[in-house]
Amino acid sequence: SENGKIMPKFTVLVGIVLSPWPAPLCGNFTVFPGGHHHLHKQVKSLGEEKFLATMRPRPRMNVDPVQIIAQPGDVIIAHPLLPHSAGMCSET
Repeated sequence: SENGKIMPKFTVLVGIVLSPWPAPLCGNFTVFPGGHHHLHKQVKSLGEEKFLATMRPRPRMNVDPVQIIAQPGDVIIAHPLLPHSAGMCSET
């Protein structure tokens, strides 16, 4: 932690899509645009160590998730502190 900020262990998050995500609910990479503002407030309030201890279950961010639509071979590049997760999959 530097000046109360979480310092990522790496500088960029890169993912290569291996299976198609043609629509939502295909297990898509999911991001929470603007969620970093909410998480920053929580880190500032709780401190980094306590915040990290409360990451499971995921904290509520009060932002709508966006499921990325992508095809095999697409590359996703994101900042490591961008809130993200795997999306739900409705396929069987």
